[in-house]
Amino acid sequence: MTTPNSQQPGPFLWAVAVGGLTLAGIIGSWYWGQSIAEQNHRAWLERGRSEALDLTSQVDSALVQTETQVRALSVWFVGSERVEREELLAAETALPADALSLTLSSLAYATEVKRPDRPAFESSVGVGLTVPSDPESTAPSSLVHFPVTLPSGNASVLRLGADLVSDNSFRPAVLSATRLPDTPIMSPAFKYKDRWTAAFAMATRNAGDDGVLVGLLDLDELFDRTVRGGGSEGLHLRLDQEDSSWGTTSGPQPILVPPDLADEPVESFSFRFAHGDARWRLRWDLHANYQGGVDNNPPLMAGIGGSAISLGIGSALILLLFQNATIRRRVQERTAELSEALDLAEQGNRAKTRFLAVVGHELRTPLNAIIGFAEILVKSQANEAGREQATFVMDSGRHLLRQVNDLLDLARSESGQLELEDDCVDINAVVHEAVEALAPTAEPKEVAFTVEVAPDLPAVRGDFQRLKQIVPSLSANALSAVSQGGQVEVSALVDHQHGGVTLSVTDDGSGMSEEELSASLRLFEQTEDPMNRRNEGLGIGLPLSRRLTELHGGEMTIRTRPGQGTTVIVHPPAERVVAALKSSA
Repeated sequence: MTTPNSQQPGPFLWAVAVGGLTLAGIIGSWYWGQSIAEQNHRAWLERGRSEALDLTSQVDSALVQTETQVRALSVWFVGSERVEREELLAAETALPADALSLTLSSLAYATEVKRPDRPAFESSVGVGLTVPSDPESTAPSSLVHFPVTLPSGNASVLRLGADLVSDNSFRPAVLSATRLPDTPIMSPAFKYKDRWTAAFAMATRNAGDDGVLVGLLDLDELFDRTVRGGGSEGLHLRLDQEDSSWGTTSGPQPILVPPDLADEPVESFSFRFAHGDARWRLRWDLHANYQGGVDNNPPLMAGIGGSAISLGIGSALILLLFQNATIRRRVQERTAELSEALDLAEQGNRAKTRFLAVVGHELRTPLNAIIGFAEILVKSQANEAGREQATFVMDSGRHLLRQVNDLLDLARSESGQLELEDDCVDINAVVHEAVEALAPTAEPKEVAFTVEVAPDLPAVRGDFQRLKQIVPSLSANALSAVSQGGQVEVSALVDHQHGGVTLSVTDDGSGMSEEELSASLRLFEQTEDPMNRRNEGLGIGLPLSRRLTELHGGEMTIRTRPGQGTTVIVHPPAERVVAALKSSA
């Protein structure tokens, strides 16, 4: 007969059971922490690759924009009776030079001269043919020469009489341009005045003579704007130039070399692309300090916290063994479900970011070309009807480009990648610019725009480009809401009660119900039936305006009722008012 004491495990067995379960809990906690660390590392690598792809797209887009400039200038040559040096210099000065565009320099026109015609040509221009990189060297004899006859400035390499085909820096682009007359050609990179430079060439005509238009692009400036100025610390570019189709380079040639670092890169991402006769290989080295490195705090806390919990409840695990097994199984199942959901969400977000980056590049490149050609057509049309048609194309292209930029800004803001500049913004100029831009749209509907700006309105600190998006977006919404002969009021006043500035846009349209207001603040939703819509838009105006306002630390208020119109009020925070102007007010 057994006694009750003989049926219970002894103290030693209890200690062994508690110790074993506690040890298992500690090991499991550190294993869980290691799993979190691996997930963090994979996400960190994916962020680095995504940024490398985005920066590569920016370099590619800048080169495409430069090709568009060359194409537009070539069309201008063909459409002109004769281009003189002063006109070429003025065209070079007028090229865009903002944050999104790189400007060609040292434009020149080179005339095609056959070998038998060389003596007569040298006699007519009064100079002999020389090598561009060496003014003292006579250009060697060739079947065809392309001497510079119309330089825009005083660049020594593109001086009068410099034979472009006698120099390996220019020969590939010039000869390829003559074989592909409708295509701007980029040359392989070369050193000019201790800076990496590329030549762009395109076949054209001047005063009935065949030739090529040539311009220089400062590649160091390109890298400063797109890579050194926009990349994160710990992500370094190594750029190599490969053999051109004309064999003017021998093997890979380093163009951009990252600084010497003590640590080896954790990962490298390579991309290749070609423009004309330039073939580049971009390799991005990801170092351990990228974005502050991998966040190891969650894994460490998981290991330490799990160990402490295991030690604290070790003795109770024996008494609650069955219940603990059930709970652990449920926790593991739930953890797996949450992990799978998180993975799917991250995959979807990465896919959306890559999709928007590709779509943005693919849409903005042709749109910039369309806008550029339309601007040239507006200036070149002789009659009013032609200018109106070209202006319609140009305005439509700009409208579509703004829609694309708004979509990309919205995606960046939702993912936390949209960073604000800190400028001193004149709200008065922002309001009037928005109203003037919408005036052509308001005229057919006979809508009266009323603008009220306080005379003592101070400036505010903020991102000039983002604040410029808010007022036109709200004004466009108001314009679409009013009927024929309606009224829209845009005001910018000083908030003397709370400090700061108050922006408001009011219309006398049909107003919105609570359900319609809620729908208008959700992305891509419309307050009208999609099959019977009267107004255009993607349904991102109000959500994007509210998001940009919140990024500045402000708030957006909407007052509306059915049949009583709508008022949207934007309150930038008082601390963003420029102190000097605020005190003077």
